[in-house]
Amino acid sequence: MKPLVITGPSANSGKTELACQLLRRHPGIQVLKITRFHRESHCPVHSPAEDHCDGCDDTPAGYEIVADDSRIKVAGKDTGRLAEAGGEPVLWLRAAPHAFNYALKAALARFNADEPLLIEGNSAATQDWLDATVVLIWPQHPKGVKASVLPALRRADRLILIESSTAPGKRVPPSLVQACNRIGISLAQLPYPEWLSAFWWKAGQMQPVDENLIGGISSALTSGVRTR
Repeated sequence: MKPLVITGPSANSGKTELACQLLRRHPGIQVLKITRFHRESHCPVHSPAEDHCDGCDDTPAGYEIVADDSRIKVAGKDTGRLAEAGGEPVLWLRAAPHAFNYALKAALARFNADEPLLIEGNSAATQDWLDATVVLIWPQHPKGVKASVLPALRRADRLILIESSTAPGKRVPPSLVQACNRIGISLAQLPYPEWLSAFWWKAGQMQPVDENLIGGISSALTSGVRTR
C-alpha cells in the first residue's frame, strides 16, 4: 500500500491535527512521525526567544527510531497526540540530513507494508524513491516556509488550503505563491486546491465541508491509492 505523507510549510501548519483527524476516523493505523535535527548553531524551526525543539536534541548515531511509550506517549507532544488519536503503532524517526535516506528506509522496514501507513513530516517527500500519496496543507499565515517543503510542491497529490478568517475567505496564501516562484513553478502546476474552513482545527468549529474533505483523504489513506 502507498503510504500517505502529510506535509506543510512550517510548524503549526496543521499537519499533526490533520493526521489526528484521520486517525480518529480509522484508529489502529500505523504512524511514522519524522523530525530531522539540524547541525546549524541557529535552529531553523523555533525563534531565538524559545529554548529548543526536538530538532535541537543531538543524536550521536545520526538517527534513531523511537518506539518507547515513555517517549512516544507524552502529553502535548506530536507523537503523544498521534497515539491518543488512535495511531498504532506510532514510531518517531529522528535523523540528521546526511543520514536521512538510510534512516527512513530503516524506519519503514519496521512497519507492515501491507497495511496503511500515515507519515507526518516533510522530509519523506524529498525522497524520490518513496512511492507515496503526498498531501500538502498550507495555512494563510505559516511561520515561515521550510526548504524541506519545497519538494512537496512538485509531488503533491492533494493541496489543502485554509480559508482566511476575513473576506475574501478563499484566497491563495502569498507565501505559497512565493514558494512556487522560488522553485520555478506556477500555481497551475499544483493540484486544484481544496479548502478547509478558517477554524477547522478548533473543537466544535468543523464544518460539513471540512468533514467531507477529511473523509476523502481518509479514504485515500485506507485504500493506499494515489489520488492525483
